[in-house]
Amino acid sequence: MAKYNDLKAALKYIREGYGEGKEPFRFTASQLAEALGLSEKKTREVLGRVNVYARFWKGRFPASGHNFIVSSQVFDRIRTSFE
Repeated sequence: MAKYNDLKAALKYIREGYGEGKEPFRFTASQLAEALGLSEKKTREVLGRVNVYARFWKGRFPASGHNFIVSSQVFDRIRTSFE
């Protein structure tokens, strides 16, 4: 189960990455795991929960866990989540 603080940290990472002006901001599950200090498995749980708001994908978690893209539409969906 993804913890609230992990969700907040993941969304902060995404917001900061997007805010650096590189649109679209791209990241992988392993980059997020490293930034948050979590295991890959735990990071996948967190990303699954974040996906409820961000809608990076539909259906099952992408097998590779690579290339999550934060476009302006995705950013608008998560801008105020868990602030």
